[in-house]
Amino acid sequence: MEQIIKSYMKRTNNENTISTYKIMERNLSRLRKIMDTEIEDFKISDFANVKEIMEKISKNYSNSTIIQSILAIREFIYSKEGKNSLWEKYNDEMKKLMELRDKKEKKNEMSETEKANWIDYDDLKAKYLQNIEFTIMNSNYTKKKTNRELFKEIRDKLMLGLFILIPPTRISNYRQMIVKSKNSFKNVENLSKNFNYLICDDENNFELVFNEYKTKKYVGGLKKQLPKTHLISIIIKLFLEIRKNIVHKNSKYLFTCLFNTIEPINQPNFTDIIKKTSNVVIGKTLSVNLLRHIYLSDYLTKEKSIEHREQTANFMGQTYTPQMMDKYRRINVEDNENNVIFN
Repeated sequence: MEQIIKSYMKRTNNENTISTYKIMERNLSRLRKIMDTEIEDFKISDFANVKEIMEKISKNYSNSTIIQSILAIREFIYSKEGKNSLWEKYNDEMKKLMELRDKKEKKNEMSETEKANWIDYDDLKAKYLQNIEFTIMNSNYTKKKTNRELFKEIRDKLMLGLFILIPPTRISNYRQMIVKSKNSFKNVENLSKNFNYLICDDENNFELVFNEYKTKKYVGGLKKQLPKTHLISIIIKLFLEIRKNIVHKNSKYLFTCLFNTIEPINQPNFTDIIKKTSNVVIGKTLSVNLLRHIYLSDYLTKEKSIEHREQTANFMGQTYTPQMMDKYRRINVEDNENNVIFN
């Protein structure tokens, strides 16, 4: 597996990008499951029947996941024999699926899963606020919980809140986020660029630092001070207080498992927590991808400046390129507060 991943990263000029490594690692792990064979035992002949392999992949996965699985097959072939005729066949299959995906995206239509779980952003936020305010304000409720139960509940609701109360980034921005006291270093620029950080000081001021995420190559490193009175800051403060009594003393990660409190939550578990918590709190099974769609579907209807859209897009790990018509638009200045991405 290591050889295939490194070959891919070198070929695509992503040798220093951890997120690229992790994505390809997941793709190969999925391919191992599909083929029911260890990657070390893969042979080129295993993938010779393209039609049969495509049918096998297409049974249980979405279009995007099929594309990623084909990418893994393509890179395995490349690591063994380069761009041969079989590589070209899988490359053609991938192009077809990408064209289909792009056509669907241009129509902005909901999938059947999205239709079943869709909720307008204002309703989503209202339901979340109602639930979290009951949780953190009702002392009779919290007293009935053990420390471990309360840790899990606040952890899960904070994880969900990071994709509702502020513009939703991706799981990779938070999954291996390290909690760092401002007193433990002199300059944030000197911290390792391989991790993301929640910086906190003695007065409960919090700053998010994103160094390692999917689109860092295009957007770059990001830092955002969280307003002290913002609900997300209040939930973080509460969670960190509870966390001190639960997690292992050597743990540096913001989000850890319930019983292994040293290591960060892995990607599948993080995804599962978001879906289960949203089902309990909102009454809908929401993935991070769907939460991003819901947020942007609402956001793009609002009167926001080009600067506002650029900063919001960057925080979400995207880029915003204004068209000439955007530059002709005029908006009410009062709608553009300084703290643009947390309005």
